[in-house]
Amino acid sequence: MIDLFRELDMVWPPTMSDFPEFDPQHLSDRAQQFVVYVHKKFPPHPDLVLEFVDAQPSIQRILTYDDNSQLKNPWRSTPGTLTGFAKIVVRYNAGAAGVRIRPMSPEELFACMGWFPASFKRGLTFDSPVLPASLAGNAFSAFHLCPLIMGLVSCAGCINDITLPLPDTEAPAHVGSDDSDSD
Repeated sequence: MIDLFRELDMVWPPTMSDFPEFDPQHLSDRAQQFVVYVHKKFPPHPDLVLEFVDAQPSIQRILTYDDNSQLKNPWRSTPGTLTGFAKIVVRYNAGAAGVRIRPMSPEELFACMGWFPASFKRGLTFDSPVLPASLAGNAFSAFHLCPLIMGLVSCAGCINDITLPLPDTEAPAHVGSDDSDSD
């Protein structure tokens, strides 16, 4: 990580006060450093609305190269797959306040999978974002994996019952002349 910062002539370790647009709430130091790096390395487009990056996986897994040996921009227009350990960070245009960067709240993570605030009791608050984020990530996986597994299991007994037509075992018909005498 130090070499990545030196490549951009940035101070290591970064001082979060130098990045007022970034609210690192509940992110580990490594995740904060990664977000600062990708924000500086890949500046937001002037027409930015929303961009997302998962700050949790290893740097080698997030920073990949394209065919021209250039780093690919890890910021995406949609959040990646939610997992129990994901730390999805959003970068957005806050109008006159400029670009803002922060981790997604548990409520936003739940909304990504279709559980909107109206789905919860009024006044429900989360003391820590860790447990609800884990729940949202694991529920996301279950809601997408369970239908697939159910479909596979429900078809498991039916596969042997399917009879497919076998190809015709007779000699194929010839087109054109076949060296026979025809008058």
